[in-house]
Amino acid sequence: MKAWKLSVNEVLEKYNVAPAMGLSLEDANYRLKKYGPNELPEGRRSNWRRVFLKQFQSPLIYILLAAALIIFIVGPWFDAFILTIILVFNATIGTIQERRAVSILDSLKKLIISESFAIRGGEKILLEDKFLVPGDIVVLSKGERVPADIRIIESYGLKVDESVLTGESKDVNKYSEKIEKEDCSIFDQNNMIFKGTYILVGSAIGVVIATGCRTQIGQIHETIETLEVRTPIERELKRISNWILVFIALACILLFIIGLFSGITWKHLLVTLTALFICVVPEGLPVVLTLVLVSGVYRMAKKNVLVKNMQAIEALGRVDVVMIDKTGTLTRNEMIVSSVCADGKSFTVTGTGYHSDGLVLLDGKPVDFSLYPDLSLMAASSVVLNSSEMEYDKDTDTFNIKGEPTESAMCVFGEKLGFDIKKLRKDYKRIYEIPFDAQLKYHVVWFEHGDKVIALLNGSPEKTLEKCVAIKQEDLDCLENYWKTGLRVVASAVKVFDKSVFDGWETKKDLQGFFLSTIQSDWKLLGFMGMHDAIRSEVKDLILRMRKSGIHVVMATGDYLTTALFVADSVGIFQAGDDTMSGELQKLVDSKKLPEEIKNVTVFSRVTPDDKLNLVLAYKSLGNIVSMTGDGVNDAPAIVASDVGIAMGQKGSEVAKVVADLVLLDDSFLSIATAIEQGRHIFNILRKVILYFFSTNLSEVLIVLISLISGMPLPFVAPQILWLNLITDGFLDMAVAMESQPLDLLERPVRKDSRLVDLNLFLKMFYMALPMAIGSFLVFISYLNYGLPLARTMALVTLATFQWFNAWNVRSEKKSLFQIGLFSNLWLILATSVVVILQIFVLENHWLQIIFQTVSISFAQWGLVLLVASSVIWLEELRKFIVRRI
Repeated sequence: MKAWKLSVNEVLEKYNVAPAMGLSLEDANYRLKKYGPNELPEGRRSNWRRVFLKQFQSPLIYILLAAALIIFIVGPWFDAFILTIILVFNATIGTIQERRAVSILDSLKKLIISESFAIRGGEKILLEDKFLVPGDIVVLSKGERVPADIRIIESYGLKVDESVLTGESKDVNKYSEKIEKEDCSIFDQNNMIFKGTYILVGSAIGVVIATGCRTQIGQIHETIETLEVRTPIERELKRISNWILVFIALACILLFIIGLFSGITWKHLLVTLTALFICVVPEGLPVVLTLVLVSGVYRMAKKNVLVKNMQAIEALGRVDVVMIDKTGTLTRNEMIVSSVCADGKSFTVTGTGYHSDGLVLLDGKPVDFSLYPDLSLMAASSVVLNSSEMEYDKDTDTFNIKGEPTESAMCVFGEKLGFDIKKLRKDYKRIYEIPFDAQLKYHVVWFEHGDKVIALLNGSPEKTLEKCVAIKQEDLDCLENYWKTGLRVVASAVKVFDKSVFDGWETKKDLQGFFLSTIQSDWKLLGFMGMHDAIRSEVKDLILRMRKSGIHVVMATGDYLTTALFVADSVGIFQAGDDTMSGELQKLVDSKKLPEEIKNVTVFSRVTPDDKLNLVLAYKSLGNIVSMTGDGVNDAPAIVASDVGIAMGQKGSEVAKVVADLVLLDDSFLSIATAIEQGRHIFNILRKVILYFFSTNLSEVLIVLISLISGMPLPFVAPQILWLNLITDGFLDMAVAMESQPLDLLERPVRKDSRLVDLNLFLKMFYMALPMAIGSFLVFISYLNYGLPLARTMALVTLATFQWFNAWNVRSEKKSLFQIGLFSNLWLILATSVVVILQIFVLENHWLQIIFQTVSISFAQWGLVLLVASSVIWLEELRKFIVRRI
């Protein structure tokens, strides 16, 4: 159906719906069954079998399977069988871990639910987007994402961002009139808004004409497949793994040549070195690290931080500039009108939050509103100029608001004066609207009310006063006092016309010209509304901790400097010696002096969204890692430009939430600090796992190299190497990943230049691997006189114990193991207990002795093993002690 060429009435008739009533519940349920949910299909989900087979679909696994075939041909077939069993076991572990990661990600998707206002059965309700059906009447406002393809019925200054669909970044004006064209591309369908696009300015009412795959974006979605994009961490690990693979391959070739010259048979060498190659290659590391990342993301979600982009995790641990607005992050984002200046008087408004059970007082006594016409009209203006909605949740004793917190507070103020919001909005019939804009800083609507046309304006005091006449000094004194006490101030003004002024205006364009000409001057000031938002109690301590660690916390707000300073000083952002900047940014941008001028600034006031973008770019030009928080549509460019873009989950616009890397589900500054802590923790965990993985595997290469160079027999046979890999990498790496988060992470200095795998980490690998290899080799040669089976068993147990101890070593890069607490990682205790039991079982069980060519060892020999293997603990403790003293 070509909805753009039909009139509004024709479209409504087509879908058998009236705008005031919407669909009935029965009709909506029937259409939901007929058309299906309003969702785009996900990529093909893999079942257990596909995920299991996927573990074998890599060149590395093909090499390992070929190695098993080589061992089967030239060596004992039983060794090949053991190798195959271990590869299948590793694939099973990988399958379990990957399915767990998918399960965690599925649960994360449920944390944010997209909702829209729809008319059902004559009532305006908040409905999950997936339940919308063709024919639904939907109400949309600024900052919201369009939930379906919609034909506009009414629009008020509507501008839409369609770049997600068309690729054009310009704003598109929208209206309700039909288009007299037979064919019309989506670029020209200006009476249509499409799923996935965003409302930039204004509001609209429309009828849904397509949902799910039938939408424009749904049709595009069906032609593409979901792409799997590797994060920087995954790409870095892949690069490292490739280098390790090359290193091991060259090492094995070198060891093979040395072994031949040492008189070892080529078959024995081939089997043993193939097993060594299999064990040292980190084929399971990507799966383990993916699970670490996903588990970390899940932990962050439980603390009200939804990570949408895992690339942000690495940057989170290195953030050194946090740019925030004050509303909602530093404060509770429950605005309340607490002071009102009107009719030459200053009134006090009582109450808490969005509850309407407060009073308007003058000199401590309730007032008779009929005696103060400007006060009453200002309250009415507060209600009819905005379209915010509030729903009270009895279970949590909180209000879920749809719209701006400031507008919601103004609605509550109107209720306190006795106005019925729904009735008042019906009494004032909108004629023309100029929506609030970040540049204009005011909102104007012309209403038909009785036999008059009333123009009402709410906006910033500066812009409003420019347009008003007969301003009284007491009003200015009251405004100055509000600012000094940290209140957010909204000014209100009015213009009244007789209906006769419209006589003779024939076209909408003529009317528009009249409206625009009346904006500039001759407004009557009604007064000022002073609002406040309680500061969150936990903020000050967190900011002090962040500053201590080297994180530069700055406030960038549209409020006046006095208001911004009041809050910044209260929470510790602004301290002695800090600078402020107010509305001066564009000049500095033009002169290219901005980066130098902002180094010591902690409070930016009267900033626009463009200013925020310029600040982000300026900080990045100084080499900082920048986190930017935002909630509005116009904050999106700055959020995208930052290293870690953060959106408000409750009060933020859909646009901000879509482009952000992180979404704060509770809009709290505490969650920003939590996100940084979690980012650092995940980053540290990844380094620990990599350090453990490669240091233990490197020790296996080194002991074989030492044995071959010294002309000694190989210290292990192939099944023993495979077993060693199974009981160390198969259990302890995940236990290391479960290390608890240190309490002092936020106080630690920022490491901007730290990479996941750097030279320092490589040196630690060798520092840990060398004593493990040398110690195991010395035990091996000391028992050669007692027979090769016992010597190999002792070498196997010693190296395994070394690696168990090493898992405890990597728990901290600087702190002593005894400072961390031996019992603080229960998973590591459990995993260590399991591998010890398994190792004893391999030594004592008759059939396993045959398979792995081991023998029983005495308590005294176990004592020697523990004594030698514990050396890796004491050497690492010595290194940590020296590092702490430097």
